[in-house]
Order: sequence, then C-alpha cells, then structure tokens
Amino acid sequence: MNKLGLRQVIVGILYLALGIMTLSRPVGSTSVYLMVFSSIIIVYTVYELVFIIKENSSRLRMRVANSLLVILICTLIIISPYTALEVIGYVLGTFVIISSIYRLISHYKKHNNLSILSVVMIVIGLVIILDPVTIAGYAASFVAISLILIGGIKILIGFAVNKFTGSSFQMFSGQQAEEKVIEKDNEFIDVDYKDVD
Repeated sequence: MNKLGLRQVIVGILYLALGIMTLSRPVGSTSVYLMVFSSIIIVYTVYELVFIIKENSSRLRMRVANSLLVILICTLIIISPYTALEVIGYVLGTFVIISSIYRLISHYKKHNNLSILSVVMIVIGLVIILDPVTIAGYAASFVAISLILIGGIKILIGFAVNKFTGSSFQMFSGQQAEEKVIEKDNEFIDVDYKDVD
C-alpha cells in the first residue's frame, strides 16, 4: 500500500475509533472532550501569560486579568464538566431564543418560511434550556455517527486511491523510463553528428 492510501486508511480508522467511543458514552465523552480542550487552553494561556509579563506593555494589567479569567473558567470546567455542560446549554439555548425572537419580529408578515423557522428555533432553544445535558448527549451521538461515516468513507477512499495510484504509478514510471531512453538516444545522435562535423 502506498503512502497516500495508507494515510487515508489510518485517518479513517482513527475517525472510526473516536466515533465508536463517543457513541458508546455520548455525555461522558463530551465531558472528556471539554476537559481536554480546557487543559489545552490553560497550557496555551499560561505560555502566553509568560510572554505578556516579559513584554511589560501598557495594557499589562488588563491582559493578565483576562488570561487569569480564562485559566479560572477552564479550571472550573475541568473540576466540574457536567456543570459546564449545563451552563453551556443554558447560554446556547438563551442565545438561540433571543436571536430567533429577533428574527421573528424583523421578518414577521414578510417571509412566512423564516417566521416558521424562527418559531421552531425558539422551541429548540427552550428544549436545550430544559435539559442541556441530554441535548448534549444527542448532539454528541450525532457527531459520533458522522465521524463513523467519515471514517468508513476515508478507509474506502484509501483502498481506492491505493488501487488507482498503484496502476497509474506503474504506467507513469514506464513512461518516464521510455522518455529517459529517448533522451539518451537523442544525446547519442547529437554526439555522433558533432563527431562527423
């Protein structure tokens, strides 16, 4: 198997593994992902904070306070990921409701389809606020199924690319070898003519 096909197969297997793990425990997996991303953000923010302190710029206090706030929020997410899921659900649901009400007011009587969509989005926002953890589980399941499908497609593409590039590579290398022979023949002919002159 060539490198391109092998890379596609490896990526596909990783997608499949991640999708299956997420699908087996959607809420637990989501909380683990939140903890991992929060840890990465903390490491990056601490690294950035060191350079901010070294710079000693005019906005030093504000930038340090901002970095410390980010570290505090991410630490709270790591300590209690389920609470973080609930808070994110409340914030997201509230945002969906407010933006949908605004769209409903602005498009009312002008575009019936957009008005219906806005009402549906308000209902979805309310559902998210009522049970954010369950909705997070459903969203994670949807993402997991998508990852499994993408992983399967990537594995199929890897095998197809391997089969296609294997035969085309052989044809290409054969053409290259033939071109090199022709070039050598041309060089030989040029040398013979120079010798005759």
